[in-house]
Amino acid sequence: MKKLPVVGILGTNGSVLLSELGNEAAMEEVGKNTGNLLFQYSSSKNILNPKLNFSNSNVRFDILKNNIDVLVIPAANQLNPKWDLSWWATIIEKLDKPVVIAGLGAQAKIGEISSIRLPEGTVRFLHLLKERAVYVGMRGQGALQVADKYGLHNAIVSGCPSNFINPVITGASIQSRLDKLATKKSLIVNRLVGTLEEYTREAERALFGLLSENMGRYIYQTNISDLNFISSHENEEDLNFIDWEANIIAPGLERAEYKRKLKHRGQYFFSAPAWIDEAGKADLNIGMRIHGAVAAIQGGGLGVCVAFDARTLELAETMGYPYVMAADVVAAKNLAELLRRVRFDPDLFDKKRNELRVSMKLCFEQFGVETAI
Repeated sequence: MKKLPVVGILGTNGSVLLSELGNEAAMEEVGKNTGNLLFQYSSSKNILNPKLNFSNSNVRFDILKNNIDVLVIPAANQLNPKWDLSWWATIIEKLDKPVVIAGLGAQAKIGEISSIRLPEGTVRFLHLLKERAVYVGMRGQGALQVADKYGLHNAIVSGCPSNFINPVITGASIQSRLDKLATKKSLIVNRLVGTLEEYTREAERALFGLLSENMGRYIYQTNISDLNFISSHENEEDLNFIDWEANIIAPGLERAEYKRKLKHRGQYFFSAPAWIDEAGKADLNIGMRIHGAVAAIQGGGLGVCVAFDARTLELAETMGYPYVMAADVVAAKNLAELLRRVRFDPDLFDKKRNELRVSMKLCFEQFGVETAI
Protein backbone atom coordinates (compact mmCIF):
# COMPACT_ATOMS: atom_id res chain seq x y z
CA MET A 1 0.00 0.00 0.00
CA LYS A 2 1.54 3.29 -1.09
CA LYS A 3 2.15 6.04 1.43
CA LEU A 4 0.19 9.18 0.65
CA PRO A 5 1.87 12.58 0.99
CA VAL A 6 0.92 14.51 4.13
CA VAL A 7 -1.03 17.67 3.30
CA GLY A 8 -0.89 20.97 5.16
CA ILE A 9 -4.07 23.00 4.60
CA LEU A 10 -3.97 26.76 5.14
CA GLY A 11 -7.39 27.33 6.71
CA THR A 12 -9.93 25.70 8.99
CA ASN A 13 -11.52 22.30 8.45
CA GLY A 14 -14.83 24.10 7.94
CA SER A 15 -15.72 24.88 11.56
CA VAL A 16 -14.56 26.96 14.50
CA LEU A 17 -15.89 26.90 18.06
CA LEU A 18 -17.44 30.30 18.69
CA SER A 19 -18.07 29.64 22.39
CA GLU A 20 -14.36 28.97 22.89
CA LEU A 21 -12.87 31.74 20.79
CA GLY A 22 -15.37 34.55 21.27
CA ASN A 23 -16.74 36.75 18.52
CA GLU A 24 -13.65 38.72 17.54
CA ALA A 25 -11.18 35.83 17.54
CA ALA A 26 -13.64 33.58 15.70
CA MET A 27 -14.06 36.16 12.94
CA GLU A 28 -10.30 36.48 12.66
CA GLU A 29 -9.93 32.69 12.45
CA VAL A 30 -12.32 32.52 9.46
CA GLY A 31 -10.65 35.43 7.67
CA LYS A 32 -13.38 37.89 8.69
CA ASN A 33 -15.85 36.15 6.39
CA THR A 34 -17.68 32.95 7.30
CA GLY A 35 -18.11 32.24 3.58
CA ASN A 36 -14.51 31.03 3.63
CA LEU A 37 -15.67 28.06 5.70
CA LEU A 38 -17.48 26.61 2.67
CA PHE A 39 -14.46 26.07 0.43
CA GLN A 40 -12.22 25.22 3.38
CA TYR A 41 -14.69 22.54 4.41
CA SER A 42 -14.89 21.16 0.90
CA SER A 43 -11.11 20.97 0.61
CA SER A 44 -10.71 19.17 3.95
CA LYS A 45 -13.67 16.88 3.30
CA ASN A 46 -12.50 15.80 -0.14
CA ILE A 47 -8.80 15.34 0.55
CA LEU A 48 -8.17 11.69 1.40
CA ASN A 49 -4.53 12.09 2.45
CA PRO A 50 -3.34 12.55 6.03
CA LYS A 51 -3.81 16.28 6.65
CA LEU A 52 -2.99 19.05 9.07
CA ASN A 53 -4.93 22.31 9.16
CA PHE A 54 -3.30 25.56 10.21
CA SER A 55 -4.23 29.23 10.09
CA ASN A 56 -2.42 32.50 9.46
CA SER A 57 -2.36 33.09 13.21
CA ASN A 58 -0.79 29.77 14.25
CA VAL A 59 1.85 28.97 11.63
CA ARG A 60 4.61 26.83 13.18
CA PHE A 61 7.14 26.69 10.37
CA ASP A 62 9.37 24.21 12.16
CA ILE A 63 6.57 21.69 12.69
CA LEU A 64 4.98 22.15 9.27
CA LYS A 65 8.19 22.03 7.25
CA ASN A 66 9.19 18.75 8.87
CA ASN A 67 5.78 17.08 8.77
CA ILE A 68 4.00 17.98 5.54
CA ASP A 69 4.81 17.16 1.91
CA VAL A 70 2.33 19.41 0.10
CA LEU A 71 0.82 22.82 0.93
CA VAL A 72 -2.87 23.26 0.01
CA ILE A 73 -4.39 26.76 -0.14
CA PRO A 74 -8.19 26.90 -0.56
CA ALA A 75 -8.51 30.35 -2.14
CA ALA A 76 -11.06 33.10 -2.69
CA ASN A 77 -10.94 36.57 -4.26
CA GLN A 78 -7.38 37.24 -3.10
CA LEU A 79 -6.40 38.98 -6.36
CA ASN A 80 -7.68 42.21 -4.88
CA PRO A 81 -6.01 45.61 -5.36
CA LYS A 82 -6.58 46.29 -1.64
CA TRP A 83 -4.99 43.07 -0.34
CA ASP A 84 -1.27 42.42 -0.19
CA LEU A 85 -0.44 38.70 -0.05
CA SER A 86 3.10 39.13 1.24
CA TRP A 87 2.35 36.86 4.20
CA TRP A 88 1.11 34.04 1.98
CA ALA A 89 4.22 34.47 -0.17
CA THR A 90 6.35 34.18 2.97
CA ILE A 91 4.53 31.01 4.03
CA ILE A 92 5.21 29.42 0.63
CA GLU A 93 8.88 30.44 0.71
CA LYS A 94 9.54 29.24 4.25
CA LEU A 95 7.73 25.91 3.90
CA ASP A 96 9.30 25.32 0.48
CA LYS A 97 6.77 22.66 -0.58
CA PRO A 98 4.77 22.05 -3.75
CA VAL A 99 1.58 24.14 -3.69
CA VAL A 100 -1.98 23.13 -4.53
CA ILE A 101 -4.33 26.08 -4.90
CA ALA A 102 -7.84 26.27 -6.34
CA GLY A 103 -10.60 28.87 -6.39
CA LEU A 104 -8.34 31.91 -6.77
CA GLY A 105 -10.39 34.87 -7.95
CA ALA A 106 -10.14 38.59 -8.66
CA GLN A 107 -11.98 41.49 -7.03
CA ALA A 108 -13.29 44.28 -9.25
CA LYS A 109 -16.45 45.97 -10.43
CA ILE A 110 -18.16 44.51 -13.48
CA GLY A 111 -16.21 45.46 -16.61
CA GLU A 112 -13.11 46.56 -14.68
CA ILE A 113 -11.33 43.27 -14.04
CA SER A 114 -8.82 43.80 -16.86
CA SER A 115 -7.56 47.02 -15.25
CA ILE A 116 -6.68 45.47 -11.87
CA ARG A 117 -3.29 46.48 -10.49
CA LEU A 118 -2.04 44.10 -7.81
CA PRO A 119 0.17 44.99 -4.83
CA GLU A 120 3.82 43.96 -4.89
CA GLY A 121 3.33 41.20 -2.31
CA THR A 122 0.53 39.64 -4.36
CA VAL A 123 2.68 39.70 -7.51
CA ARG A 124 5.40 37.92 -5.54
CA PHE A 125 2.83 35.36 -4.44
CA LEU A 126 1.82 34.70 -8.08
CA HIS A 127 5.44 34.27 -9.13
CA LEU A 128 5.91 31.66 -6.40
CA LEU A 129 2.83 29.79 -7.63
CA LYS A 130 4.39 29.72 -11.09
CA GLU A 131 7.41 27.94 -9.60
CA ARG A 132 5.69 25.59 -7.14
CA ALA A 133 2.56 24.43 -8.97
CA VAL A 134 1.90 22.68 -12.25
CA TYR A 135 -1.74 23.82 -12.32
CA VAL A 136 -3.24 26.81 -10.50
CA GLY A 137 -7.05 26.77 -10.24
CA MET A 138 -8.81 30.08 -10.93
CA ARG A 139 -12.44 31.02 -10.32
CA GLY A 140 -13.14 31.97 -13.92
CA GLN A 141 -11.92 33.48 -17.18
CA GLY A 142 -11.56 36.99 -15.74
CA ALA A 143 -9.31 35.77 -12.95
CA LEU A 144 -7.42 33.70 -15.51
CA GLN A 145 -6.72 36.87 -17.52
CA VAL A 146 -5.39 38.64 -14.43
CA ALA A 147 -3.10 35.69 -13.69
CA ASP A 148 -1.82 35.66 -17.27
CA LYS A 149 -1.22 39.43 -17.15
CA TYR A 150 1.16 38.89 -14.24
CA GLY A 151 3.00 35.98 -15.84
CA LEU A 152 1.14 33.08 -14.21
CA HIS A 153 0.66 31.04 -17.38
CA ASN A 154 0.02 27.68 -15.69
CA ALA A 155 -3.46 28.69 -14.51
CA ILE A 156 -6.67 26.87 -15.43
CA VAL A 157 -10.34 27.54 -14.65
CA SER A 158 -11.49 25.36 -11.74
CA GLY A 159 -14.35 27.30 -10.16
CA CYS A 160 -14.53 27.05 -6.37
CA PRO A 161 -13.91 23.89 -4.29
CA SER A 162 -17.26 24.53 -2.56
CA ASN A 163 -18.92 23.34 -5.78
CA PHE A 164 -18.04 19.76 -4.83
CA ILE A 165 -19.33 19.38 -1.28
CA ASN A 166 -22.44 17.38 -2.12
CA PRO A 167 -22.00 14.86 -4.97
CA VAL A 168 -25.72 14.19 -5.52
CA ILE A 169 -26.70 17.73 -6.56
CA THR A 170 -27.85 18.03 -10.19
CA GLY A 171 -29.17 20.78 -12.41
CA ALA A 172 -32.57 19.04 -12.42
CA SER A 173 -32.74 19.07 -8.61
CA ILE A 174 -32.02 22.80 -8.55
CA GLN A 175 -34.56 23.49 -11.31
CA SER A 176 -37.19 21.50 -9.41
CA ARG A 177 -36.73 23.74 -6.34
CA LEU A 178 -36.94 26.83 -8.54
CA ASP A 179 -40.15 25.63 -10.22
CA LYS A 180 -41.84 24.93 -6.88
CA LEU A 181 -41.53 28.55 -5.81
CA ALA A 182 -44.22 29.59 -8.27
CA THR A 183 -46.77 27.25 -6.70
CA LYS A 184 -46.13 27.95 -3.00
CA LYS A 185 -48.22 30.63 -1.29
CA SER A 186 -45.98 31.17 1.71
CA LEU A 187 -42.22 31.09 1.30
CA ILE A 188 -39.41 30.85 3.82
CA VAL A 189 -36.68 33.03 2.34
CA ASN A 190 -33.23 33.62 3.83
CA ARG A 191 -31.68 36.98 2.93
CA LEU A 192 -27.94 36.73 2.30
CA VAL A 193 -26.66 40.03 3.65
CA GLY A 194 -23.83 41.80 1.83
CA THR A 195 -21.24 44.32 2.99
CA LEU A 196 -23.07 47.53 2.06
CA GLU A 197 -20.53 49.09 -0.28
CA GLU A 198 -21.93 52.35 -1.57
CA TYR A 199 -22.69 50.97 -5.02
CA THR A 200 -24.64 47.99 -3.60
CA ARG A 201 -26.87 49.82 -1.13
CA GLU A 202 -29.77 50.47 -3.49
CA ALA A 203 -30.04 46.77 -4.31
CA GLU A 204 -29.67 45.74 -0.64
CA ARG A 205 -32.46 48.14 0.30
CA ALA A 206 -34.68 46.89 -2.53
CA LEU A 207 -34.10 43.23 -1.57
CA PHE A 208 -34.97 43.93 2.07
CA GLY A 209 -38.27 45.42 0.88
CA LEU A 210 -39.04 42.58 -1.54
CA LEU A 211 -38.58 40.03 1.26
CA SER A 212 -40.45 41.96 3.96
CA GLU A 213 -43.47 39.64 3.77
CA ASN A 214 -41.45 36.43 3.93
CA MET A 215 -40.23 34.60 6.99
CA GLY A 216 -36.65 33.46 7.05
CA ARG A 217 -33.21 34.31 8.38
CA TYR A 218 -30.89 37.21 7.72
CA ILE A 219 -27.66 35.29 7.15
CA TYR A 220 -24.53 37.35 7.74
CA GLN A 221 -20.98 36.43 6.81
CA THR A 222 -19.02 39.51 7.88
CA ASN A 223 -19.04 42.47 10.27
CA ILE A 224 -18.30 42.09 13.95
CA SER A 225 -20.89 44.70 14.97
CA ASP A 226 -23.80 42.68 13.60
CA LEU A 227 -22.42 39.53 15.23
CA ASN A 228 -22.05 41.31 18.58
CA PHE A 229 -25.61 42.68 18.37
CA ILE A 230 -27.18 39.35 17.40
CA SER A 231 -25.34 37.56 20.21
CA SER A 232 -26.14 40.31 22.76
CA HIS A 233 -22.50 41.38 23.23
CA GLU A 234 -22.89 44.80 21.64
CA ASN A 235 -21.21 48.00 22.77
CA GLU A 236 -21.89 51.63 21.91
CA GLU A 237 -19.83 51.45 18.72
CA ASP A 238 -21.81 48.40 17.57
CA LEU A 239 -25.13 50.13 18.30
CA ASN A 240 -24.07 53.17 16.28
CA PHE A 241 -23.22 50.86 13.38
CA ILE A 242 -26.62 49.13 13.60
CA ASP A 243 -28.32 52.53 13.47
CA TRP A 244 -26.29 53.40 10.36
CA GLU A 245 -27.10 50.02 8.78
CA ALA A 246 -30.82 50.39 9.53
CA ASN A 247 -30.89 53.81 7.91
CA ILE A 248 -29.45 52.33 4.69
CA ILE A 249 -31.34 49.03 4.58
CA ALA A 250 -34.74 50.07 5.91
CA PRO A 251 -35.06 53.86 6.12
CA GLY A 252 -38.85 53.65 6.40
CA LEU A 253 -38.85 51.17 9.28
CA GLU A 254 -38.87 52.19 12.92
CA ARG A 255 -35.38 51.75 14.32
CA ALA A 256 -36.63 49.63 17.20
CA GLU A 257 -38.46 47.32 14.77
CA TYR A 258 -35.34 46.91 12.63
CA LYS A 259 -33.34 45.95 15.70
CA ARG A 260 -36.04 43.53 16.80
CA LYS A 261 -35.98 41.84 13.41
CA LEU A 262 -32.19 41.69 13.38
CA LYS A 263 -32.03 40.22 16.88
CA HIS A 264 -34.73 37.66 16.11
CA ARG A 265 -33.78 36.70 12.55
CA GLY A 266 -30.07 37.50 12.21
CA GLN A 267 -27.72 34.52 12.10
CA TYR A 268 -24.07 33.63 11.58
CA PHE A 269 -22.78 30.12 10.94
CA PHE A 270 -19.34 29.05 12.16
CA SER A 271 -19.80 25.48 10.97
CA ALA A 272 -20.07 24.79 7.25
CA PRO A 273 -22.02 21.50 7.60
CA ALA A 274 -24.55 23.13 9.94
CA TRP A 275 -24.93 26.06 7.55
CA ILE A 276 -25.39 23.83 4.52
CA ASP A 277 -28.03 21.68 6.21
CA GLU A 278 -29.92 24.68 7.57
CA ALA A 279 -29.82 26.67 4.33
CA GLY A 280 -31.20 23.69 2.43
CA LYS A 281 -34.38 23.72 4.53
CA ALA A 282 -35.53 27.16 3.34
CA ASP A 283 -37.49 27.62 0.13
CA LEU A 284 -34.97 30.19 -1.09
CA ASN A 285 -31.68 31.81 -0.08
CA ILE A 286 -31.00 35.01 -2.02
CA GLY A 287 -28.58 37.90 -1.77
CA MET A 288 -25.16 39.27 -2.67
CA ARG A 289 -23.27 36.35 -1.17
CA ILE A 290 -22.20 33.72 -3.67
CA HIS A 291 -21.17 31.30 -0.92
CA GLY A 292 -24.50 31.76 0.82
CA ALA A 293 -26.10 30.59 -2.42
CA VAL A 294 -23.58 27.75 -2.67
CA ALA A 295 -24.43 26.61 0.88
CA ALA A 296 -28.10 26.37 -0.04
CA ILE A 297 -27.46 24.50 -3.30
CA GLN A 298 -25.09 22.05 -1.63
CA GLY A 299 -27.72 21.48 1.07
CA GLY A 300 -30.22 20.34 -1.54
CA GLY A 301 -32.07 23.66 -1.46
CA LEU A 302 -32.15 26.74 -3.65
CA GLY A 303 -29.67 29.60 -3.61
CA VAL A 304 -29.74 32.59 -5.95
CA CYS A 305 -26.79 34.97 -6.04
CA VAL A 306 -27.42 38.65 -6.69
CA ALA A 307 -24.44 39.42 -8.94
CA PHE A 308 -23.18 42.93 -8.27
CA ASP A 309 -19.47 42.79 -9.17
CA ALA A 310 -17.07 40.89 -11.41
CA ARG A 311 -16.32 38.39 -8.63
CA THR A 312 -19.90 37.25 -7.96
CA LEU A 313 -20.91 37.31 -11.62
CA GLU A 314 -17.84 35.38 -12.73
CA LEU A 315 -18.21 32.61 -10.19
CA ALA A 316 -21.97 32.23 -10.76
CA GLU A 317 -21.45 32.00 -14.52
CA THR A 318 -18.39 29.74 -14.27
CA MET A 319 -20.22 27.19 -12.10
CA GLY A 320 -23.65 27.65 -13.70
CA TYR A 321 -25.38 28.65 -10.46
CA PRO A 322 -28.71 30.53 -10.41
CA TYR A 323 -28.27 34.29 -10.32
CA VAL A 324 -29.92 37.65 -10.97
CA MET A 325 -28.25 40.98 -11.53
CA ALA A 326 -28.37 43.71 -8.89
CA ALA A 327 -30.26 45.85 -11.39
CA ASP A 328 -32.95 43.13 -11.57
CA VAL A 329 -33.50 43.45 -7.82
CA VAL A 330 -33.93 47.20 -8.05
CA ALA A 331 -36.33 46.94 -11.00
CA ALA A 332 -38.54 44.12 -9.65
CA LYS A 333 -41.91 45.13 -8.17
CA ASN A 334 -42.21 41.95 -6.11
CA LEU A 335 -40.41 38.69 -5.38
CA ALA A 336 -42.36 36.75 -8.01
CA GLU A 337 -41.19 39.17 -10.70
CA LEU A 338 -37.60 38.93 -9.48
CA LEU A 339 -37.68 35.14 -9.59
CA ARG A 340 -38.81 35.26 -13.22
CA ARG A 341 -35.53 37.04 -13.97
CA VAL A 342 -33.35 34.27 -12.51
CA ARG A 343 -30.77 33.00 -14.98
CA PHE A 344 -30.31 29.24 -14.74
CA ASP A 345 -29.90 26.35 -17.17
CA PRO A 346 -29.97 22.91 -15.50
CA ASP A 347 -28.20 21.14 -18.37
CA LEU A 348 -25.50 23.80 -18.46
CA PHE A 349 -25.03 23.42 -14.69
CA ASP A 350 -24.35 19.68 -15.10
CA LYS A 351 -22.04 20.28 -18.06
CA LYS A 352 -20.02 22.93 -16.26
CA ARG A 353 -19.80 20.89 -13.06
CA ASN A 354 -18.41 17.90 -14.94
CA GLU A 355 -15.87 20.09 -16.76
CA LEU A 356 -14.80 21.84 -13.56
CA ARG A 357 -14.47 18.52 -11.75
CA VAL A 358 -11.74 17.54 -14.23
CA SER A 359 -9.89 20.82 -13.65
CA MET A 360 -10.29 20.63 -9.88
CA LYS A 361 -8.91 17.09 -9.80
CA LEU A 362 -5.90 18.22 -11.85
CA CYS A 363 -5.23 20.94 -9.30
CA PHE A 364 -5.50 18.67 -6.27
CA GLU A 365 -3.93 15.50 -7.63
CA GLN A 366 -0.87 17.03 -9.35
CA PHE A 367 1.33 16.24 -6.32
CA GLY A 368 -0.24 13.01 -5.12
CA VAL A 369 -3.17 14.54 -3.23
CA GLU A 370 -6.01 12.06 -3.66
CA THR A 371 -9.55 13.40 -3.52
CA ALA A 372 -13.17 12.29 -3.43
CA ILE A 373 -14.16 15.00 -5.93
